[in-house]
Amino acid sequence: MTEVRTLTPVLRFRAPITPDADGNPVHYRIDLDTSETFASAGLISSPPMLVEPGGEGEWTVEGGMLADDSLYWWRVLAVDGVQVRCCL
Repeated sequence: MTEVRTLTPVLRFRAPITPDADGNPVHYRIDLDTSETFASAGLISSPPMLVEPGGEGEWTVEGGMLADDSLYWWRVLAVDGVQVRCCL
């Protein structure tokens, strides 16, 4: 667990080096939630990001989206138009 001292963190991830097996473009999405099951009504999601294999994706959380003194979980989902895969 990492303590973050900003309400506008930059969340970064590295996409897998291996391209999609079917050759489909892969879009990534970052989810943030106060529930580790990502099932709360307050789930926050980034816009879809197209990241090349082995490339880095990032999302800066906008001001006003996070509450001070709260614990958030985050995950990265990969979506290729056919399947959704969790988590990088």
